[in-house]
Amino acid sequence: SALAAASGGGSTDASGLSLLIKSAPILSAQARVQLEGVEYRNGVLTLRLAAPSIDALDSVREGLSAGTGMKATVENADSSGDGIDGRIRLELGA
Repeated sequence: SALAAASGGGSTDASGLSLLIKSAPILSAQARVQLEGVEYRNGVLTLRLAAPSIDALDSVREGLSAGTGMKATVENADSSGDGIDGRIRLELGA
């Protein structure tokens, strides 16, 4: 599927696709944050994002949590030359 191709492998099912579909409007509203990749495993969708700051990354996390009803957690945030490379973990059942 397209989700498996985008994640570079791993398992995928309708739940993973539905998590991605729920998160898409929130991600597209964040003009300064870019989606670098996705991975779906064991009921958890992980988004790899490039953001200008930790505040921008946290704003995405807050938007995902409030806008989708999913539990959104910043799993990792590393400083890069252009800002922050981070991962946000999404799970059903906030």
